[in-house]
Amino acid sequence: MKIARRLGLGLSLGVLLVLMLTLTFTASVSAAPPTTGPLPLCSKVTPACGTNCTNMPFEPTNCWTTPYGPAKADVIVVPAGAKPAAATSSPNLLSCQGGAYALCFFSGPPAGISGGQPLPCTLRRDGTFADCTCQYYSSGTYYVDINGILNQGAYYQAVQQCQADGCGCPNITGKTCQSDAPSQASVCTYVNNQPSSSFYPQVQIISTFSFAMSPPKGSYALATAPPACHGKYAGCMTAACKFADGSAPSSHQDGDAIQCECPVYDGDYQVGASGQDCTIPSSNGKTYIWSASNTVVAPTSKK
Repeated sequence: MKIARRLGLGLSLGVLLVLMLTLTFTASVSAAPPTTGPLPLCSKVTPACGTNCTNMPFEPTNCWTTPYGPAKADVIVVPAGAKPAAATSSPNLLSCQGGAYALCFFSGPPAGISGGQPLPCTLRRDGTFADCTCQYYSSGTYYVDINGILNQGAYYQAVQQCQADGCGCPNITGKTCQSDAPSQASVCTYVNNQPSSSFYPQVQIISTFSFAMSPPKGSYALATAPPACHGKYAGCMTAACKFADGSAPSSHQDGDAIQCECPVYDGDYQVGASGQDCTIPSSNGKTYIWSASNTVVAPTSKK
């Protein structure tokens, strides 16, 4: 099957509920976080911007946004006891509207999957970044993992605005934990206004997550169960993207290929498409990895 170049982006409430039950890039058991890491927890760091953080000037998020890993690990923490135990039960995924974005969640193999267009993620020789071919979308609902925001000022601003888990802003669960929740998080505005908002300097589009390539609007199925994979993967949430020929986004259609520069993390992850192996075979002298994320279930607190 060919992926339609023009995918319908409006999801009815019924369709969204079905997707919320099937989107399970998840771990089914509670995961104990590591006790130490190479970087400090962001919650233990006092940012230079204090309580008035914004997206500028750009600095990378050089701390662990969760006990399970840094921003580039794209960690999604599901609250203990949440049903389903899936990413759609986590307020970490901030809900956004109003602008263009890139979708990398099914990128990895050089030949594509399920008959779709090739969306390879090629690991660079130094192993720190992957060059991923993703799909461009001009509008529609998309989601930003608060733990995967790679702009440090924008991350701290999101935490101050939405709380550390994202529950204070509109999110994928449809529920907020404060009565005066904003219409959407400021990080959404930065994504919508790129490049003028300078989420990154000299970058056309930002990578996020959406349902645009998911059933029934696309031909991909989503992973339904662990175990998680382990190894190197591309953490493409809020990664920098641009069109290979340098052309303007306005000249492109939904579903067109766009190139994203995704940081690489070595750890547990889940592949977005069902029935796929954790490892992608190398070919033509190139090493390929999945664009992925790591969804964990928070351990139940001990009384």
